[in-house]
Amino acid sequence: MPPTGPNQKKRFSSKGKDELNLADWRISLPQRQQPRKKDGGKVDYAEFVIERSGSTQKVTIEAPARVGLPSSLEEDVLIALQTYAKMANNFEQQLVHFCPLELVRILRWTPNKKSYDRLRDSLKRLVAVTVTYELTWFDKQTADVQPTYVTGILSEANFVQRRGRRKNDSVPDSHFEWTNNFYQSLKSGNLADLDLELYFKLRRPGAKQLYRHLNKKWFGGRRPVPY
Repeated sequence: MPPTGPNQKKRFSSKGKDELNLADWRISLPQRQQPRKKDGGKVDYAEFVIERSGSTQKVTIEAPARVGLPSSLEEDVLIALQTYAKMANNFEQQLVHFCPLELVRILRWTPNKKSYDRLRDSLKRLVAVTVTYELTWFDKQTADVQPTYVTGILSEANFVQRRGRRKNDSVPDSHFEWTNNFYQSLKSGNLADLDLELYFKLRRPGAKQLYRHLNKKWFGGRRPVPY
């Protein structure tokens, strides 16, 4: 379990984890506010498409309108969840117990009611969303791009705020569990390291997504050679 105490924030300060399919294809709306339909209801469907010669690549996200589609905020939370899972058990367990304060610190948020409410809402959206990848999901185990791949991100989440400090050796009450499909990608090591200090300094969702895309392209030492 990740450490708590005065050194905890430092341990989480630099290196994060980013699943490589998500680094290229967002699973969220490119803004924090939920868009509305003409009748005033929340949008429950969005797709991102790239037309290529002889083929079409597409990612579709769907969620109940009452919950809402993930936004750029949920992308940040997902980065934090992956980072936490790496620290907690190196992706050896599909279900991960966590302390809300530790996640808030990874996200560089102020630990207050607003932050915990935001985190709770984000977990709910990450459980609710379904993502369909068409010619875009790379399976590291088969080393191939799947024609159509449908997956969620989280299968369940339990958010519990305790009053007072828990014992250092006790298991946190809160937990999240990856869906099996997404977990297999994490466990297979389909991940890149992510500089969290740089990532969270970027304010615009588009800049963050571009950084993740470039970070993937440069992953494994394939960075441009400076002149």
